[in-house]
Amino acid sequence: MYNTQNVTAPFKVFDNAVGALVNATFDYAAADPSKRFGTGVEVEWFQPFVNIYSLAQGTPDMGQESCRTCLSGLTQWAPQYFSGKQGGRVLGLRCNYRYEEYLFFSGSPLLQLPDPSVGTPALAPAPVPVPVPAPAPETASGGGNVSGRILAVILPIVIMMLAIVVVYYCFWRRRKKPAGTLLLIDSTNPEDIQSIDSLIIDLPTLRATTGNFDEGRKLGEGGFGADYKGILPNGREIAVKRLSQSSRQGIKELKTELVLVAKLQHKNLVRLVGVCSEGHEKLLVYEYMPNNSLGTFLFDPDKRNELDWQKRFMIIKGIAQGLQYLHEESQLKIVHRDLKASNVLLDSDFNPKISDFGLARLFGMVTWPLSMLCVGISLSSQIFGVLMLEIVSGRRNGDCSSDDSEQYDHLVSSVSAYAMAEYSILQFLASRSSHDFVRDSYLMQVWEHWTMGTIVEITGPSLSSHTNVDQMLKCIHVGLLCVQHNPADRPMMSTVNLMLSSSTLPRQAPSRPAFCFLRSGVNSEMDRGRISHSTSRS
Repeated sequence: MYNTQNVTAPFKVFDNAVGALVNATFDYAAADPSKRFGTGVEVEWFQPFVNIYSLAQGTPDMGQESCRTCLSGLTQWAPQYFSGKQGGRVLGLRCNYRYEEYLFFSGSPLLQLPDPSVGTPALAPAPVPVPVPAPAPETASGGGNVSGRILAVILPIVIMMLAIVVVYYCFWRRRKKPAGTLLLIDSTNPEDIQSIDSLIIDLPTLRATTGNFDEGRKLGEGGFGADYKGILPNGREIAVKRLSQSSRQGIKELKTELVLVAKLQHKNLVRLVGVCSEGHEKLLVYEYMPNNSLGTFLFDPDKRNELDWQKRFMIIKGIAQGLQYLHEESQLKIVHRDLKASNVLLDSDFNPKISDFGLARLFGMVTWPLSMLCVGISLSSQIFGVLMLEIVSGRRNGDCSSDDSEQYDHLVSSVSAYAMAEYSILQFLASRSSHDFVRDSYLMQVWEHWTMGTIVEITGPSLSSHTNVDQMLKCIHVGLLCVQHNPADRPMMSTVNLMLSSSTLPRQAPSRPAFCFLRSGVNSEMDRGRISHSTSRS
């Protein structure tokens, strides 16, 4: 992104001044061990009363050398886009810089370049003068004059040929897309310039850090591949996702997709820190979460008690904030296609971080993951309601892959995706397995409990004490609002967050969940009996 206004000073002089200031700011930022941040100012001695201001920013986890290299890599676009411009900005994946002819940052500049006009040398090296051939000694026959005339003819031709070569090279560079260093995601928006090469980690390093993908270091396995714990040579712990072989994209396509994923940054999203694609192996490297996934605690009888209500409520609110960012606030508007407890990771303080978002495009998915066949998906909040009520109850959602219940399979094929979302959310409240839920028609019982005011009776036993009942009832209330039969009645995630942060219960009363409305084609007398039993009692 650049300022469309041109400077009034000679372009070359101005560009040299900008280069000196920007490089000095890069050095300052890279040398800052805590923030990797720097600002600077330079007096334009060639333009009275005009200054140039600059800002450079890296990420604190980078070393000084890698930060300086990352910042320097962004300047390759400067000659093409910023020459003679009053300002410019490049946003990289992990670093960025900007310069303007006005003060655009708060506070005083951290460094000031000296004014060359008062005798202090500038930081930028002076341009090397073009050597001028020494005049040939004149001979008595006038040979010197002949040589001078030949040089006067040949030299302009050589300069013209060099100029043609330079123009052709610049034209070729402009037409050719960079092969991996920088990717222009949207040519109409220069802010989408992103760097991905700084995240590339070679395959031998990842094999060594994971013990050649040793089963003993396996953290879990999801729809996109298995996760392994690794330790980099610098001692940093990482989680390596080994993508399944169904991803057939090469490094070029992989980079394009990962630039999109890397742009999604939120405190409740797992951060991408590396990528590898060599041969058939495609690996994603994420920050390591010491407490593994939410499902590890939620569904383990021994660890379940470590999640008291305060932790669970904090996790619910964190997931809601992360989903609001993905669904409504991010530039890409990503919808998580497989949100479940195993895809919510916990750091050492039990702060939730959503994982596996934005990966479906890497696999060219045109169908939902298996778990989503039971839940359904839209930009509204029903998938969050399902997970939230699972957290309240502390019990696992039904497994769509189970084949030991013909009634369950028939029911899955008989209702809409939105109806299955309702099934899942209330199954969580019931603390029942998928087949117990189908056999006992517990969904209808949950709705009866809600209408009768006895909803507390269906919560899990792990929350029998030390529980804020008002907060728990509010979560159940919001969960039921998220899975109402009419999608238009379901709140957006921004509204969900407002309700969760409020000290009072939501004013809107939930309507009958979608799962209670089976399609007219269902011919099971048992199902009909369950529905009539539920409606007659409510």
